[in-house]
Amino acid sequence: MFVKNLWTYKTIVFSKFLKSLGVLFSIEKLLELLDTGDCLKTHSFILGVVLLIASAFGGISFLLFKKKKIQLSINKRTKLSTYYGDLFNEQGIRVIPVNEYFDTHLGDGIIASNTIHGKFLARFTAHINELRRMIDDQLALKDTLPSNRERTLVEGLPQNRYPLGTTIRVTINNQTYLLVAVTRFNENEHVEVDDSEYMGIMQKMFYSVEQLNDAQTVNIPLIGGGQAGFGYTNMQLLNMMVQAACLTDGLAVVNGINIILYDGKSKKNSIDLNVIKILFENWKIL
Repeated sequence: MFVKNLWTYKTIVFSKFLKSLGVLFSIEKLLELLDTGDCLKTHSFILGVVLLIASAFGGISFLLFKKKKIQLSINKRTKLSTYYGDLFNEQGIRVIPVNEYFDTHLGDGIIASNTIHGKFLARFTAHINELRRMIDDQLALKDTLPSNRERTLVEGLPQNRYPLGTTIRVTINNQTYLLVAVTRFNENEHVEVDDSEYMGIMQKMFYSVEQLNDAQTVNIPLIGGGQAGFGYTNMQLLNMMVQAACLTDGLAVVNGINIILYDGKSKKNSIDLNVIKILFENWKIL
């Protein structure tokens, strides 16, 4: 895994190596000026080797010591933290990615139980009719898309579909959720999405987060992986979510935004938070 990551992030490794080398050689030259006994000049070869080894370590250190949490300053009013945890244990508003129909039917080939949408619905099986009414009340205020088919796979499925990025707010059992339409369903109730839509969906979501947060912390899962169907790696998805937050004009969430990553081995192996922070810092200086 280390060798693979070393090759994958070779540009960052080389950049950090050169930066470390420049700093260390500058310090070495300064010490030479202060070295009246010419000790450093006498051992210049050994010192050079040591500096090269130290610079190489500086280049790969971010791969050796993975962070479990990072915090990024999106702007003066909003900080974005990313860490591993359970979305449903977080305090504050929780964002739930759903499909364009805002379905509440769990199972039967509609909503899989192992998705965030499915886990959200499973928490309210005893209140599903109440949740459906809340969702419909909020959707009544939103623009719909033209109907392109009748949904008949399961009786009683919602027939109105909404533009991707549409976000509504519901509060149930004293917990507030933002439901955001992320995926499109075809005639087989199977996910169909276009990768080029992802960034626009995320920007619409963050705009709604800014409008609907009511000075609460907003917790968002990593959106777009797994059954959502977008063809990006977890690193690409996370990096684009961070960029989308940066590109959202006037984003103000005073108690912060958290991106909660599933605390599983496969997820940890596929994500390097050090790299995300480096990419963010490099992008911000442009």
